[in-house]
Amino acid sequence: MEDSPLYMTDDVASLSTSLDSRKILYTEDLRDAWRQALPSLETTEDGERIMHILGHEAMSSYAAPYMKRLGDIVTRNGGHILNIGYGLGILDTVIESYRASRNIQDHIIIEINTHLAKEAQAIPHATVLEGSWEEALHTLPQEHFSGIVYDGYPLDLTELHRDGILFIETVAKLKLLKSTGTLTFFVDAPDTLGTQFRGFLKNLGFDYLALETLPITPPKRHRKNWQFDHFLAPIVKYSSPS
Repeated sequence: MEDSPLYMTDDVASLSTSLDSRKILYTEDLRDAWRQALPSLETTEDGERIMHILGHEAMSSYAAPYMKRLGDIVTRNGGHILNIGYGLGILDTVIESYRASRNIQDHIIIEINTHLAKEAQAIPHATVLEGSWEEALHTLPQEHFSGIVYDGYPLDLTELHRDGILFIETVAKLKLLKSTGTLTFFVDAPDTLGTQFRGFLKNLGFDYLALETLPITPPKRHRKNWQFDHFLAPIVKYSSPS
């Protein structure tokens, strides 16, 4: 009997609506098609900007406060910063806003969509690597980054609500984070990190030091995928030697 897949929450039932409603969007060629697909941008009557790619809601401006919090967390050490997923550019703009005050020395963006990668090149001082993070991470130096943030998008049905876990595992295997660096990421959990997920982090040599709660107001249409009024922003570091 195969082991059950790992999620960031022990309450997998809370993700069931999202898992069920989004299955139909996952075609076999989605990852390849995503690379060249032209994003479309919709602006609602109340000013919300929504980016769609191949029928997927890839990013929405309602999450801007959360992006700002992740940008604050990942830059607290200054130094070299890595971000996965350009989206609407909110997170990368925040990272650059701290360049002077926090001594940001380097800012790398990995973006798989060719059109968004081109847009990302307009971010001052940032270096854009076009391609999947699975490809790009292997080109980066070990123990280089003071901060790494993940807000990518799952491009395979098996990665839905699990892509961040796969990313974290790869970062640890490739030893991309400095011993004093900070890792943060979008959390697919409603209340706290699950027991199994915390054990997963521990096995990779990480401790999670804090889990900051950020109140949000999801649009009604988004309630089918996220039924909660907050997001969680983790602060994860390597365990201190005992």
